Amino acid sequence: MKFCYLDETGLDENTTVVIAVGVVVDVQRMNRTKVEWGDLFTNLSSLTKKRVKEIHAKDLIPGRNAWYGVAPEVRVRTVDTILDWIAERKHLITFAAVDKEKLKNLRNDHRKADLKTAWDVAAFHVVLTIQRAHQKSKNNKGHTLFIFDKGQSPENLIGLIMNPPAWSETYYSKSNKQEALDQIIDVPFYAESHHVPLVQVADLVCYILRRFTDLESFASPEKYEGERNRYKAWVEKIVERDIGRRHRYQKKQACDVARFFNELAPDCLTAL
Repeated sequence: MKFCYLDETGLDENTTVVIAVGVVVDVQRMNRTKVEWGDLFTNLSSLTKKRVKEIHAKDLIPGRNAWYGVAPEVRVRTVDTILDWIAERKHLITFAAVDKEKLKNLRNDHRKADLKTAWDVAAFHVVLTIQRAHQKSKNNKGHTLFIFDKGQSPENLIGLIMNPPAWSETYYSKSNKQEALDQIIDVPFYAESHHVPLVQVADLVCYILRRFTDLESFASPEKYEGERNRYKAWVEKIVERDIGRRHRYQKKQACDVARFFNELAPDCLTAL
């Protein structure tokens, strides 16, 4: 059995892209993960002068709020430490992204009736990615439970998971005898991020991928010299723990549904 902890970024109006990230954890590793994260969190939060309830990437990376006054090189090492910890714990990462302008300009596509927002598109794409990746796993025993950051209205996504639209079945090559989304347990759970450490990890990956996308696909200028290379290095670490591009952005023999998701995503992410 596996858990997928999911967070998102880019929902505010002045952003170019919505990104959903899932951190996938085997249930057998959860107890050790919680203990190690507790120790890691204590060590990292001791670097700040204020009490840290949870690690927010929007504060950590730019040096805001509790992280204000912490030297840039210390904050960079903190990000590296968390990404290295993901690899050490052998957790996996998957993600999905939606270029808001591409979605806005999409006309006469029947899938838009089910996927009402950019967040719906990204989140449901992550669900399909997990289904595709895990359905042939001998050790998963057909079960993945999603835990989402509280804050998004869950009704439409719950409906998509409980009654998956028929068009989604080709994404994971559903067989005639197979139940739709048979790798997903029940409806997703929603939790406060400060109670669920791996949602905070997903938040960090979201932030990195979004800034990377702005730099690479939307010509955002660097905020400091070397920023682009910094994010490229972080993304390389993320890709090392990727669940597999073939499950997310298929290049060869992609079905119509896979092409739909591919075409909505920024090129810099489909290339990873």
